[in-house]
Amino acid sequence: MGDVLLSESSSLSHGRSRDHIGSASAWTARFQRWGWGVAYQIARMARALRHRREVWQLTEFDERALHDIGLTRSDVVGALAEPLKSDPSVILAERAEKRMRKPLRRP
Repeated sequence: MGDVLLSESSSLSHGRSRDHIGSASAWTARFQRWGWGVAYQIARMARALRHRREVWQLTEFDERALHDIGLTRSDVVGALAEPLKSDPSVILAERAEKRMRKPLRRP
């Protein structure tokens, strides 16, 4: 009978520790997902800032050079006026693509 009580109490304590381990692993998984989300946002922001520096170099181009790549000065200035978290290169690519899709006027 003493053995039965010992085995029951040890299984109960193990049951609680398994539940505790299960919830700890759930918290760990949540924390990892949160950490990956934060890391993704930091990488995205760093990429946007790097692209912003590269787009800033387009301000040194003359109108003809910008026209050759399908952009205008207002496209560049407008893209740089967007919030820091947005990637201005994506905005410029969309504008250039939209401009290229327009049919040419025929006389």
